[in-house]
Amino acid sequence: MSDKKKYVIRKFGPKTERRDYSVTKKSLELTDILSTSKESFDNFMKKRIQEILLDVYPISTGSVKLDYVKNSVDIEYPFKKITSETDEINKCKAKGINFSSKIYIQLQKENTLTGERKTDKVLLGEIPYMTSGGSFIINGSEKVIVSQLVRSPGAYYGIGVRNKQSDDLFNKLEILPRIGSW
Repeated sequence: MSDKKKYVIRKFGPKTERRDYSVTKKSLELTDILSTSKESFDNFMKKRIQEILLDVYPISTGSVKLDYVKNSVDIEYPFKKITSETDEINKCKAKGINFSSKIYIQLQKENTLTGERKTDKVLLGEIPYMTSGGSFIINGSEKVIVSQLVRSPGAYYGIGVRNKQSDDLFNKLEILPRIGSW
């Protein structure tokens, strides 16, 4: 057996000593906490917009039928390859405007009475574009998505919980309601 101790003795109060085995030479790799948000936004821009448009169209009103031309989504990104993203972000912050993308789609308008068809490129709208840092610039100010952990409703038991004021041990029951504040 090796003589190296794999723990450190720590004192808790005048009589209590505990072995702390948490001392380690290995460090954990840092994970990219923004990857979930970035992947979700990328999926929305590349796939979900197409799927939503296919669910909504065609639209028919009397003698006119409006249909979406498949795979015709054209996203105009907020920065060109000539300028860098950071330059555009700084410009948006200085001017107090959005860092956003314009989304164009092709719609086919058909007159059902005459059979006449016409295809046009239409601006669907502008949506804020996520920066490489995982934030959005809206009206010149940077906004971030904050993921939140939520405790499930139910009963939570704590056995041997220490009271900070009197230093006593006790058992604790905490009930979290499904509706209302906790």
